[in-house]
Parts: sequence; C-alpha cells; structure tokens
Amino acid sequence: MAAPGLVGEVQKLAIPDLRFQQTFQNALKREAKKNKKLGTESEGNDRISASVICKVVLRDVLLLPFLQGILWTGILIAMKPWLRLVVRQGQQCGQKLYNLVLGKNLVPKRE
Repeated sequence: MAAPGLVGEVQKLAIPDLRFQQTFQNALKREAKKNKKLGTESEGNDRISASVICKVVLRDVLLLPFLQGILWTGILIAMKPWLRLVVRQGQQCGQKLYNLVLGKNLVPKRE
C-alpha cells in the first residue's frame, strides 16, 4: 500500500455544484433555517415563505452578480494602461526575437 502523498496516489478534488436549481434550493433552505433561528418565522418547521424566496432572488440573482460585474469592470478599467503596456512590450520583444533569429526585418515598421 502506498503512503499518502506519493506519486501513485491520486487525491480527489471537490468539484463545486454548478447546477442552478439545486444551488438555489440549498440557498432557500439555508435562509429558511436562518429565519427560524432568528425567530422571524413563526412556523415550527423550516418553511420557505415568499419573503425567503424574494430575499434569496434579490441577493443571489440580482444584487451579487451586479456588484461582481461592477467590481470586475472597475478592475479592468484600472488595469487598462498596464495591459496596453504589456501588449506593447510583448510586441517589441517578439519583434526583437524575430529579428535576432532571422537576421532581417521582414515586418515593415509603421510610421
């Protein structure tokens, strides 16, 4: 038997659940349990009410994707000058490497 951590042993990775329905139902159940613990729901069981559904839809479907989009767009806007510099440096490096290997400038320079 191989000892843990050796090359022959494959470790299993946890794969996230990307199915919307099951993830949404889990969020509804979690929110219903949270409401029951807080005492906002007077029912004895973890009942999923309209307020729980509205709260989960607003949070998970509308608000969080909107905020993530704003954050990602802000990051890309802030990084735009740096990304332009990286592209320009990559083009110059490629051109110098091309000229070094072939010894001639086959790509005409822009003026």
